[in-house]
Amino acid sequence: MIRVRAATLRDVDFILEDPSSITARELEASGVTTWQALQMFHASIQKGFGRTLTRDGVPLFVLALRPSGEGLQTCFVASEAYWRLGASGVRLGRALVASIAEKFPGRALVARTWSAQPQVARWFALLGFEKQCHLGLSTVFVRPPKAEFWGDSRRGSS
Repeated sequence: MIRVRAATLRDVDFILEDPSSITARELEASGVTTWQALQMFHASIQKGFGRTLTRDGVPLFVLALRPSGEGLQTCFVASEAYWRLGASGVRLGRALVASIAEKFPGRALVARTWSAQPQVARWFALLGFEKQCHLGLSTVFVRPPKAEFWGDSRRGSS
């Protein structure tokens, strides 16, 4: 059974012991060591800003948030098992991102990736993010606050 729950450091440890090839490449390209990743996740999880997607109790990915300016910076690590979920994994990720956005109205979600995958912009678009800019070898994506994202036209008029 797949479910979402509050993240723990044990979840992050579990994934970083055998990360997906995508997670490993992202960490290497960003220059972040496993120890630094653990520290970033630790700070977010202690404040209750982390969620884990599990299947039968086994962590598939951890998403942590860190307040940054007017938005929330996202940090994400995943196992190969998550990527094997395919389209259902995208749907689960989209639902999780939407639920997080609802908990923090008026705050943008910001994601930074070093991925060279040609479909990375499409992946982020499926989660509701828009390409913002390039910073060195990385790309920054932003999911605008819900009010701006949906706009008045999707809410209907009264």
